[in-house]
Amino acid sequence: MGTHTQSVMDRATSDTEKAKRLGECIVAWLVEQEIIQHRLTDCCYKPGYPPGPHYRRACGGIPESEREADYADFLKYNPNGMELSTTRNAFFNGQGDYGPARCPHCAAEHDIHRFYAAADVWLKGGEGELACMQCGQDAPVTAWEHDDLLFGTLGLQFWEWPDLSPEFLLELERRTGHRWTYMFGKL
Repeated sequence: MGTHTQSVMDRATSDTEKAKRLGECIVAWLVEQEIIQHRLTDCCYKPGYPPGPHYRRACGGIPESEREADYADFLKYNPNGMELSTTRNAFFNGQGDYGPARCPHCAAEHDIHRFYAAADVWLKGGEGELACMQCGQDAPVTAWEHDDLLFGTLGLQFWEWPDLSPEFLLELERRTGHRWTYMFGKL
């Protein structure tokens, strides 16, 4: 069975002060839309925002006649909230057995173990650059593509929510002016 998560990471924001400002704007928008509540609780494995009565607006909606019963049922889940990350962080899909990382310049695949050392440097505040063994170009770990790991400074993690809609993700990109990367996970 397990616990399901959906993570979205802003790959362009690396400055923590900018991440905090954008994070505050995202929270304000989600509260205004009643997608989340404007309070932190233990609804996630870390402090998070509980779902609001219209949380399904982020998931493609639901008929109004079903909204109250659906919301009451969803509140019974734990975890069921949204975590906001505004510091250097790694989100992972929780399944282990991670595949290769892909160079952002040439898409060459590299063993994930080679990637870990650079990721550790980046998470501790360093540059976290990794040179591609095929094209020779350096890139920060945040730029490398990976199906199972996301690295960034601004991210959202939704616990046990129905699938986030493409429209919601596009609106997130429109509001921030940045591309966001989506990842599904199961713990």
